[in-house]
Amino acid sequence: MWKTEKEFSQYIMSKLTKEGCQCIRIESASTISGMPDMYLMGLADDYFIEFKNMKDKSIKDACWKIPWRPGQQAWALSYHNHHTKRWPEQCTVTKYSWTFVGLKDGVLLIRMAMYYHDNTIGIMNVDDYFVFSKEELTDIMLRRFLQKNTYVVRPVLNHETDTWYDLLSKWVSCICTELYTRGYYPEIDMPCPEDYIDNLHEIIPALTVESLDEPARIIIEENPIIGIKKIYNYLIEMVDCIYNSYCLNKN
Repeated sequence: MWKTEKEFSQYIMSKLTKEGCQCIRIESASTISGMPDMYLMGLADDYFIEFKNMKDKSIKDACWKIPWRPGQQAWALSYHNHHTKRWPEQCTVTKYSWTFVGLKDGVLLIRMAMYYHDNTIGIMNVDDYFVFSKEELTDIMLRRFLQKNTYVVRPVLNHETDTWYDLLSKWVSCICTELYTRGYYPEIDMPCPEDYIDNLHEIIPALTVESLDEPARIIIEENPIIGIKKIYNYLIEMVDCIYNSYCLNKN
């Protein structure tokens, strides 16, 4: 779809600029080894992105061997480690850098969460990458995608005692706390899990009002990570909607 890495990076930079971001090319002979290609700034967010182009590979492939140069994975892992904060018994907040890969029929967006052996990423890393067709990439708000997936809040789950009620409450609390510290949200009262459990039931049928008192680990172990991820994304959207309603009523 893109003949060169330069062509691909210019497409992404143009799209993000139209969405209100400032894109700065930073990789050069004078920067440290492994430094990504681009630094991206939004209103209250920032990102690092490395670009690759693999015009013979497809979004339908089972795995991809990424042409990272020596030092690039090490830089991303160091960045990840330095931007991970842990609060015992509450949550872990992590920030990632990205590798954007242009493919013949779409894009592969990799959240740099670990060291990928042999530069290969595939189904075993399903929580670390996203694929979009050319049509989907045109339609999505890429800046919004980065906002949702660069900063990740994971609650500390007590596998012996925490119920789904505990887990959902922790997730909502973590989302509000983490976003509030970045200046996005005022302190607003959030609904209890039983108020939105019907919507979660549509994502994972095993989640019902009755299951709120069951150990969370049971449903987590029995469902693909993608389903759990959809629940977390739903909670982010819920917090957004509540915040927007708060702003409308305030005005």
